[in-house]
Amino acid sequence: MPISRSDTILTDDIIGKYAAPEYWGEMTYPWLVAENARRVPDDIAVVDERRQITWAALWADARRLAAHFLEIGVQRGDVVGIQLPNRIEYVVALAAINLVGAIASPYLVNLRSREVKFILGFSRAVVAFVSADGEFDLVGMTEGLRAELPNLKQIIAVGGRDDRPARAVTLESILAREPPAQALDDHLRQRPVMASDVSRIMFTSGSTGDPKGVLHTHGSTLYNNRLFNRFLGLDQRSVLLVFVPLTLNLGMFHVFQAAILPCTLVLIESYTPQKVINGIADWHVTGFACPPTALLAMTRDPIFSKAKFASLKFVISAGTPCSADVQRALVETLGCPLLDGYGMTEAGWISATRLDDSPAETEGTVGFPLPWMDLDICDGDGNKVPAGIVGEVTLGGPSICAGYYNAPARNEESWIGNDRFRTGDLGMLDAAGRLRLVGRSKDLIKHGGMGVHPREIEEILVTHPKIGDVIVVGVPDAYFGENGCACVVPKAGEIVTLDDVISYLTDKIAKYKIPQRLELVDRIPHAASGKIQRHVLRDEVIARLRQGSSQA
Repeated sequence: MPISRSDTILTDDIIGKYAAPEYWGEMTYPWLVAENARRVPDDIAVVDERRQITWAALWADARRLAAHFLEIGVQRGDVVGIQLPNRIEYVVALAAINLVGAIASPYLVNLRSREVKFILGFSRAVVAFVSADGEFDLVGMTEGLRAELPNLKQIIAVGGRDDRPARAVTLESILAREPPAQALDDHLRQRPVMASDVSRIMFTSGSTGDPKGVLHTHGSTLYNNRLFNRFLGLDQRSVLLVFVPLTLNLGMFHVFQAAILPCTLVLIESYTPQKVINGIADWHVTGFACPPTALLAMTRDPIFSKAKFASLKFVISAGTPCSADVQRALVETLGCPLLDGYGMTEAGWISATRLDDSPAETEGTVGFPLPWMDLDICDGDGNKVPAGIVGEVTLGGPSICAGYYNAPARNEESWIGNDRFRTGDLGMLDAAGRLRLVGRSKDLIKHGGMGVHPREIEEILVTHPKIGDVIVVGVPDAYFGENGCACVVPKAGEIVTLDDVISYLTDKIAKYKIPQRLELVDRIPHAASGKIQRHVLRDEVIARLRQGSSQA
């Protein structure tokens, strides 16, 4: 069943309010691609590690693919999965999906069967773009799930190794055909895509361990990116680079920023410090965003030199906290402003330090709330608290998502009314108005910019024959920000090692989710109510680490 407005929290009043040109207006992502193809057809739109494509060619490929969608019965509101690395075909797929009014559902290439089955099944995806490159056979894995995914009409393979048999329709074969232009144009005239239409369902970690589907419209997505372009001082001469996965907001937002300006987008498919350093130098890149761990790796690489970064006007550090000492060292080494940004899947960019801020001014903060973001610090009842008082960060405005898909209880608890979002993050505004984050009311572990929810890991580990009980907590790590630590109660007479934990999880979840530490405990602490006291266990583990008595 397609996703419709009734699946969102949008009301007539909200849509009417944000329909104004200064907010959502009528802008959609396929409209931007079409306009760029008309205005600057020969400008380079996207560059990847294989080739480059102009706006005119990108639009032509998007139309071919959109026509194919209509031929196989993809409808407005249908979900189309994307499990691709950073390459031009990703951007083509995104434009084509939205062109027919369908909804893009990107998910990471390192997700495996359990995770992919949940995402495709929960969203009722009708088509999935799947990478046919790489050592792991993602196409074969997805084909093996089809019996459990009754809505999945077609798997479209992208790329491919010669030693694997073809089991799916290939994108290459679709793009080789001439589209029935008249049928596509008739469809678009009869059912134009609107700014208030849902364009993306982004899966992010949820309180049950399974991901939650965040619904975004064209309007909420493009509004945030249009104003962030202004905040950064970008223009048509800019060049943006992405090496974090496009599937993440941190990567995908550069796709939209480039289309809005328009400017060239450079994609790095498989990250190495050398590739990024050379990409910046070769394409005279203006800026990019990434976790600080990646910046540290680049500055420590033998081929790094400040001269190769001479074109940079900014770098955004996001996803993991960056200490003031590290920030100062990076600014000196990079030779350009380093912005510290705070954002989330549900809202986009929320706050950031400014280009002319110094680390001394912003130490311990994530900058000022961005001018277009309606941010308040509220108490448990949703009442605004004054500066200097810790409370929950709450948000309003045109860039907030349209709710969680098929999750009425979560929507009820996450919104104050239907237009103010509760982030679950705890913070305060200082006397200058900068935002200081002091903790999270949620248990999400942030590992190298990636969100890891403990419950998902626990549900697997508890089935290990040697494990009686288990809780996973986040502990500080100088490089990744946080690492997962599995606190395990072994079954009677059993010995559990870190190797046992890692080997049991390796084929079941993505590598970045696997805990890198193990603590053997006698029991899992509970409150009188029966609720697990994660914070007690986490504090105990951190204390052991400081004393040097941790077990792994």
